[in-house]
Amino acid sequence: MLGKSRFFVALHLSVLLFGFAGLFGKWLPIPSEQIVWGRTLFASIAIGCWFLFQPSLFVFPAKASITTFLFSGALLAFHWIAFFSSIQLSSVTVGLLTFSSFPLFVIILAPFTTKEPFSLSDLGVVSLILLGTALLLPWDDLSGDLFQGVVWGLGAGLSFALLNLVNKTLISQYKSLQITFYQCLVASLILIPFSVQHPMPQAFPQLGLLVLLGVLFTAVAHSLFIFSLKELRTQLVSITACMEPVYGGLAALLFLGERPEPMILLGGSLIIGATLLASFSSSYT
Repeated sequence: MLGKSRFFVALHLSVLLFGFAGLFGKWLPIPSEQIVWGRTLFASIAIGCWFLFQPSLFVFPAKASITTFLFSGALLAFHWIAFFSSIQLSSVTVGLLTFSSFPLFVIILAPFTTKEPFSLSDLGVVSLILLGTALLLPWDDLSGDLFQGVVWGLGAGLSFALLNLVNKTLISQYKSLQITFYQCLVASLILIPFSVQHPMPQAFPQLGLLVLLGVLFTAVAHSLFIFSLKELRTQLVSITACMEPVYGGLAALLFLGERPEPMILLGGSLIIGATLLASFSSSYT
């Protein structure tokens, strides 16, 4: 257990950083595609500079891995676009809570992909997440921004579940920093056609926020998260990551003054309850 402590520390630190990253969706008044372009661009630049100081860490991807990196980079781009779109349409809390549905997809897919068994406790987790997500939906207005925000958030959850499974295969061949670099590089290149339609922010506050988002809340956070996948079960990593809306929700309350409605708090409590259920029932081996 002690030998795995560094992976738990890396996992929880990355989740904390990811939770705070949601605030940038409100702080940056630009389209989500441009936010993600700046995020992945500055993240890949930061990691590339680190490789200059530590050239032994840099490797060219094997020919057999190129397709996987291209696919995972595109998946990462879509995931973050969906994530920030959800936040911009609804709120930081709703965006984070609906994104946190991704353990649902991981648990459902795991028996067919990683051969990890589906248990009764997993069934309980799935049920709680579904119920919690249903409570977030504005059933009296299924055409408004809040509903669209929930849908985008679920898209972010599904795409991240798939990305989680892909990263599980890459981590056995590459270091987390290498995976983050190539995925962010691919994502930034893919998003160039969508982003050149809007000029990059010139004002220092906005540009500074993009740099901070790309370096600390992406390059560092994403690398730590992938690093944790090396030794921890996919389900456990996914469940722990559901603490992200707790950190993000508190940050949104402190820095943005967002106060979730009672129904959102109830739905969120069920989702977070599911994380606790899975945390107590999951094996760490």
